Amino acid sequence: MSAQTVQVFIRSVEAGATNPIVIASYPASRPVSSDTHGPGMSVYTLPMTAIQQPTPSSGFPNLPTLVDNWQSMASAATMGAMRISEAFTLSEQISSLHHTVECLQKYGPDPSHWPADAQQRQTEINEKWKYVEAVNERIRAYTAARPHDLGSDKAWPTPPK
Repeated sequence: MSAQTVQVFIRSVEAGATNPIVIASYPASRPVSSDTHGPGMSVYTLPMTAIQQPTPSSGFPNLPTLVDNWQSMASAATMGAMRISEAFTLSEQISSLHHTVECLQKYGPDPSHWPADAQQRQTEINEKWKYVEAVNERIRAYTAARPHDLGSDKAWPTPPK
């Protein structure tokens, strides 16, 4: 059985801290938009064990913080997958593949011969797949050299609109 994972919101300025304060956490099975708690937040997908509950001896007696080794628990692959699923859901990916195959069968391999609406939709689909490729490239790079704040939007490609 795998450990339960959660989306954890911390202040971006605390990303380098040993025990940043947890602003909020949500089950990873219920993704929450990264802008839910306003600007200046970094969002990490971490195992539940990365959160330590407040104790009277901690510097923040009423607020949970992350454990000392929390950064080693953040997986670039998991963080990238979360970003991809926010921008291009699995059902959208399947639908895009269906659209592409259907157009290839109906209109042939040259998109310039497709109807305008099919070309426009394919252009939008291609932008989303380019984003997936860019995130995957970033995951590979971050596996070799982790950025300071893996949970920051600045560490990842900008998703398509």
